[in-house]
Amino acid sequence: MINVLEHYGALRAARKLLTPLLRPLMGVPGTVGLALIGSLQSTDVGAGMTKGLADSDELTDKEKNT
Repeated sequence: MINVLEHYGALRAARKLLTPLLRPLMGVPGTVGLALIGSLQSTDVGAGMTKGLADSDELTDKEKNT
């Protein structure tokens, strides 16, 4: 399902919408917000997304530790 949404740009749009909200509140970009939402589910989607973000250097060291 996530691959289909990513193909149509839904994840990119969610990142752009979440960044202005999460950056001042929590100090993290919108991409991390998607991983946070994924981690609230009963699956390991959040951990997988966070690992992918860390491996692709989309997170700073400070954001990884937050």
